[in-house]
Amino acid sequence: MLGMTPGKVIHKRGTVSVQMTAQDIISLAVNVVQNGQSVDERVVESAENAPTLQEMLAEVYDCILKTNRLAASRRRNS
Repeated sequence: MLGMTPGKVIHKRGTVSVQMTAQDIISLAVNVVQNGQSVDERVVESAENAPTLQEMLAEVYDCILKTNRLAASRRRNS
């Protein structure tokens, strides 16, 4: 798994807990959405979790684009 940082381990049978930094999430979103890499080959062992993660990364990527457009607009208006 990419971008895992040490943290509190939660012991529940059948669950997985992963902590990622904001930079890790942004990088993963760009790699998956913009560069077309598959979520399941990058981070998810179980294919059943891949669609949910794919949707979340697409939302993160959309937020990145909106933020960049807003920042560019503010620079032009300054």
